[in-house]
Amino acid sequence: MLRKALANSSPDVRAVAAEALGRYGGAEDLKKTLDMLMELAPADKNGAYVSLLALNALEALGSKATPVKDALKTIQLEDKASPARARGYGKTLAGKIN
Repeated sequence: MLRKALANSSPDVRAVAAEALGRYGGAEDLKKTLDMLMELAPADKNGAYVSLLALNALEALGSKATPVKDALKTIQLEDKASPARARGYGKTLAGKIN
C-alpha cells in the first residue's frame, strides 16, 4: 500500500508514504523514498508546507537521508509566497539532515 501511495495525487500522502517506506521498508525502497522526498522538497515548486513535510521526513530518516544531503544545497527551500515566519524553516531543517 505504501508503494502504491507514492503515486497518489496528494503530495502530502506521497511524503508520508515515502517517510514510512524509508523507515520501515527494505533497501530497495530507500531510493524511491529519497527520490520522492527530493521531488517534494523544492519550496518554489511545491509550496512551503509540502516542502517542510518532505524535509521533516528526510530529517526523521536520520543517516538514511545522507545520500541527498549535498543535493539539498542545490534546491530552493524558500517559498516567497509563504508567510515571512515560515520562509527560513526549510533551510534550518535541511541543515539538520545527517
